Amino acid sequence: RLFPTFAGLMRNRNVESVFEALGPPALASSEAIRLRVFCAVYALQLQPMYDYEFFGSANPLRLEEVQELLPFLNRLTYHFVTSLPDQASLMPAAKALRTSLTSLINLLYHRHRRRPILTGED
Repeated sequence: RLFPTFAGLMRNRNVESVFEALGPPALASSEAIRLRVFCAVYALQLQPMYDYEFFGSANPLRLEEVQELLPFLNRLTYHFVTSLPDQASLMPAAKALRTSLTSLINLLYHRHRRRPILTGED
């Protein structure tokens, strides 16, 4: 049930391989587009959501799914930002993916600061 399109990407723990599968420098592969759409839609859903809703049934993802997804997205976003630091030189699809990833990570980070999502070992 957990975002089946990311199953292959998330199984690969090597962030460089995942990044390569997204097709740099354009980052316009089908996987990159699906990831961009997921991040944009999920971020849009999280914005008006209160913390009690996020940790309850209003969240479209179960907490276990968020806990699995968050480290993956965090590593991928960090690799993206450090590998291609100049956002102005990015192609439009790459810029859109970077914006979607960083926006979602930012929302989840601030939510985690208010009430921890991940345990200490994550």
